[in-house]
Amino acid sequence: TSGKQPLPRDSHTAVVCGHAMYVFGGSSGATLNDFLALDLRTYTWTQVQTTGMVPSARFCHAAEVYNSSMYIFGGYNGLKRLN
Repeated sequence: TSGKQPLPRDSHTAVVCGHAMYVFGGSSGATLNDFLALDLRTYTWTQVQTTGMVPSARFCHAAEVYNSSMYIFGGYNGLKRLN
């Protein structure tokens, strides 16, 4: 792959929409809230610019795509459970 490589992580979510795989959050020893896209045609990583409310850093959450939007629910931020 090319582009800025994401940090190694676990407990993140990844969804596919169109020609991209989107990755949000997870844990790399610290809780993350980065939002990345891998273009599945060029295998290039990019940082996604969002609109609206950005979810707080979390891991062990759920994600779903509906009407071309990605929704994040639940998870844990290292201190408390989220919803």
